[in-house]
Parts: sequence; C-alpha cells; structure tokens
Amino acid sequence: DLSYINKAITQILKESKKVNFDIKAVIEIEKGMKDVSKDIKVIYNAKMKDDGTLFTPEEKRDLIDDLYKTRIGLAQKGLQIIKNVEQQDK
Repeated sequence: DLSYINKAITQILKESKKVNFDIKAVIEIEKGMKDVSKDIKVIYNAKMKDDGTLFTPEEKRDLIDDLYKTRIGLAQKGLQIIKNVEQQDK
C-alpha cells in the first residue's frame, strides 16, 4: 500500500529535522552495509562464475575480502558521523 509508504516517508522527513546529522547519509550507509552482506553471502554460496567456470577458493576469498574492505569503509563513514554529532554536542 503506497499510502503507508508515503506516511512513513513524511514521518522520517519530519524526524530528520530534529537531528543534527544527515539522516539520508545514515540510511545510505545502512543500505550499503546490507547490500554488501548480501553480496558476501552470494559469493560464499556461489559455485560457478558467470562464464561457467568454477570459483577457486582463492578467488572467493579475494572477492569477499574486497567486500569486507567496502563494508569497513562504510562503517568508518558511520563512525565519522557519530564523532561529528558528539563534537557538535560539546
């Protein structure tokens, strides 16, 4: 039901004006973290690449390592937002 979604979005926008940080950035970070987690699960469970060849354990490990680096970068952005809020509250 789209009316529920519209009400939720309106409420989020109202609430976002009460906080002293970019709530959209936080939502994007959360979405990115979820997407990376899904991608890691897909790679972990994958048997074959798109070209039909099998993944080697090393290839999987490299891909998953890269995704974890992405996830760490997102977490660092989130921590920076928290630090900025703490600085503003002082």
